[in-house]
Amino acid sequence: MKCIVCGKSIQEGIIVNSRFICLKCEERMVNSNIDTDFYNYFIDVLKKSRINKLDTKGESINCQNRL
Repeated sequence: MKCIVCGKSIQEGIIVNSRFICLKCEERMVNSNIDTDFYNYFIDVLKKSRINKLDTKGESINCQNRL
């Protein structure tokens, strides 16, 4: 599976919101201070992963995220 954070294809990790996160990124996230760039990046990746993609007549459309 491909990690949504680092993009590497790794078999061990967790599934969050139907998306794969490798163990290394999960560990880094858990141990990150909320004031770090990585933490903010991680949160942005999770938010973007919640955006649903629709396929309408061959066109891919990104729905707006309503958080």
